[in-house]
Amino acid sequence: MSIEIPIKEKLPDYEENFGHVAEVIIRDSIREKAVLFVEKVEKGTKPEDYRMKVDFWIKFVGIEEPLGIQYTVSSNEDKIQEKLDFLRSRNFLAKKEKRPDAEINWSGNANVVLVRGNKLKMGKIDRESREKNVSPSKLIGEEFILNFFNQVMIMMDEANPFRKKIIYETMRAIYQETSGKSKNKKD
Repeated sequence: MSIEIPIKEKLPDYEENFGHVAEVIIRDSIREKAVLFVEKVEKGTKPEDYRMKVDFWIKFVGIEEPLGIQYTVSSNEDKIQEKLDFLRSRNFLAKKEKRPDAEINWSGNANVVLVRGNKLKMGKIDRESREKNVSPSKLIGEEFILNFFNQVMIMMDEANPFRKKIIYETMRAIYQETSGKSKNKKD
């Protein structure tokens, strides 16, 4: 009989580096798994991260203005509330910097929302990817990505309901177009 060490014991120290590991996992997963409606994903600069609370930007297909994401795997409800209060104090807006090396060639004020990840799941994915010597994004399933975008849409209800509708309608149109193409291939 083997004794399982709880996953929590195997996690890297969050304060030192695990939050950054989780951000890389989610960014890479979105790049690979949401290609139908996400054109680009760009890591936020240090000033964007520290001053504006933007860990990364997402550019949706057909929408010029990117969306900022504050991604956290923290279970500290006080810290999460602090981040949410900060975003509310800025009306869920952050300034995307203009820079020559930008993947998303856009600058100005854009919405930013808070999305929560599951630290234990991210730790398990990170550990499993190292054991199997594969990219963590290869281990992320559709449910994980759906949960991420569901949280984005829920936060957009508060941040900018009009923009939420634009994103939703764009995603729906792309889905309908691609599902129509796959039906035509079967005929």
